[in-house]
Amino acid sequence: MRVGICAERSYHTCSLSAIRPARPRKAVCKRASGPSNADGTDRAESTDLPKSNPEDLSATTIDGGETLTETASLGGAGVLAVPLSGVVLPEGLDIQEQRKRLWFAAVKPPMYTVALIPILVGTALAFATSGHFTASHFWTVIFASINIIAWLNVSNDVFDHDKDTDKGKAESVVNLTGNRTACFWASFVFFVIGIGTFFQLTSAAADDRIVKLLSTAIAMGYIYQGPPFRLSYKGLGEPLCFLAFGPLATTAFYLAQYYRSIGSLAAITQPVILAAVAVGITTSVILFCSHFHQIEGDRAAGKISPLVRLGAARGLKVLRAACFSVYGLLALGIGTGTLPWTSALVLLSLPMLKVFLQFAQETHLVPAQVWPLKRYAIKWHTLFGLTLALGLAAPRWLGLSI
Repeated sequence: MRVGICAERSYHTCSLSAIRPARPRKAVCKRASGPSNADGTDRAESTDLPKSNPEDLSATTIDGGETLTETASLGGAGVLAVPLSGVVLPEGLDIQEQRKRLWFAAVKPPMYTVALIPILVGTALAFATSGHFTASHFWTVIFASINIIAWLNVSNDVFDHDKDTDKGKAESVVNLTGNRTACFWASFVFFVIGIGTFFQLTSAAADDRIVKLLSTAIAMGYIYQGPPFRLSYKGLGEPLCFLAFGPLATTAFYLAQYYRSIGSLAAITQPVILAAVAVGITTSVILFCSHFHQIEGDRAAGKISPLVRLGAARGLKVLRAACFSVYGLLALGIGTGTLPWTSALVLLSLPMLKVFLQFAQETHLVPAQVWPLKRYAIKWHTLFGLTLALGLAAPRWLGLSI
């Protein structure tokens, strides 16, 4: 396994011939920036990684690929070159286990909660308002949403491949398969299934707001990543994510479940707006956290993510503010009587938030350590969404009204 110990603020690429169990070896690293010494001499050097290192940070590259690396300080004793993006695999895994883990990271099963939570919250709002729930509609919407998220996931890898953003990302579907065309058409199939199912559900509804909201949300998913827009490269990913999964999708799922259950149009009330905004914020937090470990990689690729603009230190402050803002929003709703007091069930997610933010505090300046931060964000988002949905539905079970 090739790794490089390189001078601070220098960037290197190290080629690997195959995915294989990690073992310390020497690498010849090519300097991508100017010399680091004051006298203009080259400070880059290659050395062995100690065998005691539990994680080989270069273990995620693939056949014929190159790993774009950034520097991370090792207490002044040198700088270890680590991947700008991608998972970190433990040392000693065989090829099959490495590929299995990379495929899990590529498919991103936990990310499908971003499809589930807007549906749960929207359905809970419809149930609290109407007192009815149509299970068949609920599960069909979940099926459609999963396909849309799969389309976003795979097509994002395709479009990032076209821009060379995923050049050193082994868990890219395109890099794993080595077939950009097949991945593109697979994403297209997911899109057709998802959007076809959605519009089959909504075509019979007299509420045209559902189609408009869902169409806009899906369109935002494309302009976020797809050419010629690629708005994520301009730092607009989080606003698009907020709107798509919050006010647009959550509201649409509320309207659709309400109409399907009782056959009449629902009003978009203040509780619906507050809940949808909360879902939008927590979903955007997941995307925000995905940037911490690849600031230099995004900058090198011309992707002006919020963390490229803010830096990791200020990014952590924004992360904290965003997380606590949703609790403040719901406290305001409960205090004014807009939301039922049972919405306070979201406080059960605070312990997870504490763990999440503590991990961010400890690792946000070290790319090799902060890369799992998105997992913590997903867990918090999921728990927050589940407790919010329960809190919104509880009044109906208790004989109250929302």
